Amino acid sequence: MTPIPTPILDDLLSAFGIAPRTATPVNGGYLNQKWKIDAAGQSYLLKQFSTVRYSSSNLNRIEAALQRQKYLYACGVCCPRVYNSNGTILRRIRSEPYGEITYMVMSYEAGSMPTPDTVSAAQMTSLGEQCGHMHHALSVLDPTTDHHYPLTSADAVCRLAGHMEKLSGFDDYQIPPGLDAILSTLDIRFFDRMPRQLCHEDFSGDNLLFRGNTAVILDFDRGQYSFPLHDVGRALLSLAFDGVQLRLPLVRAFADGYRRYVPLSDDDLADALRITFACEFPWWVHPDYETMDNPKIRRFVNEMYYLIRVWGDLPTIVQGA
Repeated sequence: MTPIPTPILDDLLSAFGIAPRTATPVNGGYLNQKWKIDAAGQSYLLKQFSTVRYSSSNLNRIEAALQRQKYLYACGVCCPRVYNSNGTILRRIRSEPYGEITYMVMSYEAGSMPTPDTVSAAQMTSLGEQCGHMHHALSVLDPTTDHHYPLTSADAVCRLAGHMEKLSGFDDYQIPPGLDAILSTLDIRFFDRMPRQLCHEDFSGDNLLFRGNTAVILDFDRGQYSFPLHDVGRALLSLAFDGVQLRLPLVRAFADGYRRYVPLSDDDLADALRITFACEFPWWVHPDYETMDNPKIRRFVNEMYYLIRVWGDLPTIVQGA
């Protein structure tokens, strides 16, 4: 990890009045760089965005997502506070020999990252509550300016069919049994009945932490117009799935918290898992990923295969949650 570039340090002082006394590298975030900085008795997280990963249009979308994070923080959702200068959260500066530099500053949140082995029912209740609070707050915002609006059902069906066609073209690849039947249920009528609004859209364990039993939501960069039940299903697969089955007490705990802000029936829970498969099947069901040693990737693949195996039993599995 390289030191914080001098142009960022100079801009940090002029734009925010922050002069770091210490800067400690923080791991995580593909190609981006992060530091925990301490200044005048406060801790901040400084994030520098990769010029390889993000184009100018990508950064514009991230700015919009971070403005929503600022709004959620003001609404009382447990998430980092983002700092702005003249109303803008992303600082875009140019300095030789660094070229274009984009960074942001937010509050540093301490806590523990959850795993299916460590998460408790009380923590899942808090996570459900924060997810429901987030969705309730975002539901009143106008989504029409988001890049992914209007997210048509026909496009969603075509995306699934396109990936299935791609899988059929791989030599010696065995299509998972039952996948054809599952995709036949994910038709335009299925997507038409899925609620849509602005969401987090990256609601995995890597983007969550707990301060004791209180859940804190991180990393809103991918926030967009999508299916709120995808956030729900992703949380359940990331934390209530033990690698073999869903643990109903944890599903019930999440649902209890969520219902404090937004209704969530057993049918909704089954749909949350279905829409998560519909969104993520093109990401994770692929011969290259299924042979990877990366534990995180293998976890996602295993979740998809679990849903394929139990597809017809999903309403029964979540019944009573």
